[in-house]
Amino acid sequence: MKPDLHIVSPQRGRPPTDGLRDRILGVAERVFTEHDFHEVRMDDVAHACGVAKGTLYLYFPGKRELYLAVLFEGMERLRDALDLVAKAPGRPLDRLHRMVASLLEHLARRRPLLVLLLRREQQLEPREARQWLRRRERLSRVVQSAIRRAIAAGELRPIDARVSEEMLLGIVRGFALERGESPAPRRDAERVMDLFLRGAGAFRGRALARRTL
Repeated sequence: MKPDLHIVSPQRGRPPTDGLRDRILGVAERVFTEHDFHEVRMDDVAHACGVAKGTLYLYFPGKRELYLAVLFEGMERLRDALDLVAKAPGRPLDRLHRMVASLLEHLARRRPLLVLLLRREQQLEPREARQWLRRRERLSRVVQSAIRRAIAAGELRPIDARVSEEMLLGIVRGFALERGESPAPRRDAERVMDLFLRGAGAFRGRALARRTL
């Protein structure tokens, strides 16, 4: 089995500059979002970062590696943030609520990444797509674990955790996209949880559903 594409560290030579790698990734995220992949040049990213192209290559050996680092490291940071919230004290449903708020705040701060993911996910090569799916699965497991704890506490119905997680993250994605350039993550977290817990049906709709099911 071939190993995962590794996240590149600075090569030997000039010592790394503190914070430069993260700055490069932030700039690259914006550049990849604003332009088609084939239009982006390493020279453009280096110029936008205010560094020489040789310095950029110390951190990333090519455009593809830079692009993958933007995708994969963004997902890893998101998972780490949710994991911290999931391990915090509190009732399971309250923790799940805070996870939704944390997820929405993360997406609001880095909305270009969400746009990039939606636009590029289908263009990953098979090996890259498998790595992306593994990272997505690790994130999903954090959310599913929080859902299982809420089920065990009697705060959620005993529905399959994977189904519930897909429902919840689908609602989150919808709100993150719908908010556009003026996100309100804290208010939206309330709306997401209300929709997740109560469903979309109004009282009349629920009554009609009971008659027809």
